[in-house]
Amino acid sequence: MNSRTIAIIGAPATGKTLLCEELAKLTKWSLVYESAQMPEYVIQDLNSNPESLRTQIWFRNQRINGFANIKQTENEVTILDTFWLSCKVFANFMPDKFEKELFLQMIDIDCMFMPWPDVIIGLTCSDEMVYRFFKNRNANYEQADFSFERVCQVKREYENLYHDYEQIHVLDREFLDFKNSDDIKQIANKIYSIFKN
Repeated sequence: MNSRTIAIIGAPATGKTLLCEELAKLTKWSLVYESAQMPEYVIQDLNSNPESLRTQIWFRNQRINGFANIKQTENEVTILDTFWLSCKVFANFMPDKFEKELFLQMIDIDCMFMPWPDVIIGLTCSDEMVYRFFKNRNANYEQADFSFERVCQVKREYENLYHDYEQIHVLDREFLDFKNSDDIKQIANKIYSIFKN
C-alpha cells in the first residue's frame, strides 16, 4: 500500500478529534490536528461573531497548512482532523454576501488545485448526543448563548454536504463509542476495506 491520507470531518462535538486520536493510537498512523492553539481573537470571534471572514480564513489556512506539511514515507497513512472542504459548511453562515462569495471562490480554488484525501469519513449523530458531548467538554470557544444552537445548525449543514459529495463515507456514531477499542477496530477495518477498493 502506498502512502495514504484519511480525513475525518464533521460538526463540533461529534467526536472528530477523539476518533482521530483513537485511530492513531490503534494503528500507529500519523495524525495532523485541525489547528494549533487558537489565538485569542479567534476564541473571541467564535463567542461573538463566528462567521467573521478573518476567523474563517484562519481556520482555512490551518487546514491547508496541515495538509501541506505532511511528510509521508512509503506505506505511511496520515489522519487529518478535518480538511478544507469543511470551509464550505461555515461559509453558508456568513451574513455578508460579498464576503461569502469571496470565501466560496477561495474554497472552490482549494478544492480544484489541492489533492484530496484518499478516504473521507463524515461523522453524524443525533442532536441529543451532540448536546452531551457539548456540555461535557465546555470549550472556551463555545461559551456564547447561541453556541449549542449553532453547533446543531453546523451539523445539519455537514449532513447536506455529505449528500453533495459521494466520496464521503458517512459514519453514524450514535451507537459507537470512540473510547471502546472494539468500535475503533471496526472503524479501522472499514477504512482498510475502502483502501482495497
